[in-house]
This record gives sequence, structure tokens and C-alpha cells, in this order.
Amino acid sequence: VHSLRDRRHVSDIRTLGLVAGIELESRPGKPGARAYDAFTRCFEKGLLTRTTGDIIALSPPLIVERAQIDQICDTIAETLDEVTDVSRPARVLAAATLGTTRLIDNVSV
Repeated sequence: VHSLRDRRHVSDIRTLGLVAGIELESRPGKPGARAYDAFTRCFEKGLLTRTTGDIIALSPPLIVERAQIDQICDTIAETLDEVTDVSRPARVLAAATLGTTRLIDNVSV
């Protein structure tokens, strides 16, 4: 996870094993927007993270293979390269009636 330290917009990384908080620089006037954008992009790529403010929180399973750890880090690295200073129309996660998740397009974050 510490390999992400030099990525654009990363201001700090705190870890305890694989449990990690990746703190991102806030967008001017939009605290939390950059991490939420990263969250939605990671989700679109099959990686579920959490956010709190401008922090991406990772809580991987207790049993995980090295290849899966690499895939998590690669997905976050790719996502951080995509997250810019301007919000894009986000795909917002919404709970569907049967407890599944669907994405809603064109919601401004």
C-alpha cells in the first residue's frame, strides 16, 4: 500500500497490516469529493473501498493472496491517476429494492 505514496493527490498513508487509510488532497471547496470519485471508480473496476472525508479506507479480507493484494494496489494506483481536480459526472451507488447495488449516471458530486 505504501507504494501509492508518490501518486498524485496522495497526502498521507496510514496502515496497520493491510488495513489502510489513504489520505487524498481535498478539492478546493469540495471536501470529500476526490475520495468519493475514487470510491466510485474503484467500484466500477470491481474493488470495494470505503471513504471518510478525503480518505480511502481499505479493509481487505483476513485471508488474501499476494496476487490479490497486488491487484488492489494496482486498481487504486490506476484510479488515483484518473482522479483529477475537477469532478466528473459521477456514477452514484444506490440501493436497489432487492438489496443489490446499481449505478445511477449523471449525478454531480
